[in-house]
Amino acid sequence: MISIIVPVFKSKNFLERLNNYLVNQTYKNIEIIYVNDGCPEGSGTMIENFKLFDNRIKTFHQRNSGAVSAVNLGLEKANGNYIMFLDADDWIELNTCELAIHAALKYNVDMVFWPHFKEYANKSVPGPFFFPESKLFTGKDMQFLRRRMMGLVDEELKKPMSTDYFSAGWGKLYKADIIKSNRIFWTDTMAVGSSDVLFNAQLNPHIKSAYYLNLHLHHYNKYNPNSLTKTYNNTLKIKLENLFVELNKVIQKNYINEEKDEFEKALNNRIALSTVNISLGYVSKGISSTGYRLFKNLITSEPFSKSYKKLQIKYMPFHYRMFFFMCKNKISIPAYLMIYFMSKFRKK
Repeated sequence: MISIIVPVFKSKNFLERLNNYLVNQTYKNIEIIYVNDGCPEGSGTMIENFKLFDNRIKTFHQRNSGAVSAVNLGLEKANGNYIMFLDADDWIELNTCELAIHAALKYNVDMVFWPHFKEYANKSVPGPFFFPESKLFTGKDMQFLRRRMMGLVDEELKKPMSTDYFSAGWGKLYKADIIKSNRIFWTDTMAVGSSDVLFNAQLNPHIKSAYYLNLHLHHYNKYNPNSLTKTYNNTLKIKLENLFVELNKVIQKNYINEEKDEFEKALNNRIALSTVNISLGYVSKGISSTGYRLFKNLITSEPFSKSYKKLQIKYMPFHYRMFFFMCKNKISIPAYLMIYFMSKFRKK
C-alpha cells in the first residue's frame, strides 16, 4: 500500500482538484492522509467531506504549527509500505502511483523519482528531464545520485541553477521502512530554508537503490499566492547557513575518503550558488542602500566568502563567471547591480 501524505493550509481553492486525482488513481491500494494545519478558511471541513465518499481517506487536525509538523504527523499515522508526499496545491497524473509502485517492485528499489510540469495560471511547462532515459541506480550510480542531490561538481556547473532539480520531497516514492527505521523526520523550513534538501540528504545514506522514471508525472503549482516559495525574504541567509551546517553533519557522519571529498566539493558549490537566491531577496523591491548593505555582508561573510575560493567558475556561463569573480574579490557594488539585472531576466 502507498500512503500519500498531504499537509493542508490555505489550499481550499486547490483541494478538490488534488482529491479528484488521488481518489481516481489507477492503482487503488492507497491511503490518502490529509493533515489540517489549523486552516482558517474551511479546508478542514473540505477534507472531512472528502472522507465521507472514500474510506481510503484519513484526516487529522492540529493547531497551526507549519507544513513540516503536519508532514511529520502524517508520517506517524501512515500505514503504507511506501510513502509519497504531496503539497495540497499540486497534483499528479492518474497513473502515477501505478507506474511508481510497478518500478519499485520490479527493481526492488528504496526510492522511485520522476520529473514535473510547472503549472502557471494560463500555461503548463514541462520541467527538465533529469536524465536522458529511465534508469536504475545501484552501486556507484547510486553513489553518484546521492552526491548529485547534495550539489553540483565540475561540468555540472554549466547549469548552475540546476542544483535542486530533483531534491524536492514530492515527485518521489519512498520505501516507508527506510524512513521509519532510521527515524528520519522533516525539519522546519523556517529553521533551515529547505526542509526537502535536508530530508533527502539525511535519508540518502540509507537508500541503497533507486529508479528514475523519465515521465512528467507531477504538476507543480507556480501560481498559488500562499506558497512558501512564492516570495523571497531577508532571513534566508540565516536559514541556509543552518542548512549548510546540517548538511555538513550528514557528510561527516556518512562518507569517507574520496567520496567524502566529492560531497564536500558539492556542498561548497551549493553554498556559493545559494548566493544568487539569497541576493534575489535583496533586490526583489529594487535597488536600495539596505539591500546593498545586506548583499555586501553576505559575500564577505563565511561560509560564503570561503566557498567562492573553491568554486570552479571555469565551467559556468559567462555572466555567472563574472558575478562570482566579483564576489570572490569583494567587488560588491558591480556584483550587487549585476544580481539586480539577473533578477529581471531570470526564468520564473
